[in-house]
Amino acid sequence: MPLASTELLVFDRDLRDGDWNSPRRFEALRTFFLTHRASRLQIIVHETGFIEGHLPRLLLLLRDFSHRMQILRTVSDGRNAWDAFAIVDGRHVLHRFHQNLLRGELSLDAEAKARELRERYDEILVSPSRV
Repeated sequence: MPLASTELLVFDRDLRDGDWNSPRRFEALRTFFLTHRASRLQIIVHETGFIEGHLPRLLLLLRDFSHRMQILRTVSDGRNAWDAFAIVDGRHVLHRFHQNLLRGELSLDAEAKARELRERYDEILVSPSRV
């Protein structure tokens, strides 16, 4: 989170990977929200069951920062996307090429790559349902 100041966009199957319930991740996200008044986090997932059943810290953040945080579920064509990625402030990208593989790339100060993935993110976002 140290690279993030205004916007985190995340797309994943269900947030099963990435240690989303760790105290360290919780504190980093909480600090992100408290340090930057304009900060926002938007997460799109295919399935919400894992979040609801196994990520109480993330749900606590959603409760406390619901005015700046959303968790959305894909519907329709968005369910066909099988990579996973995070876009930080429109500049940095973490991209897993397929959600079942750990292989991926981290791109820092890569605005072109971030723009490309932001377009994909927006396509996936077209018709999500809110958690």
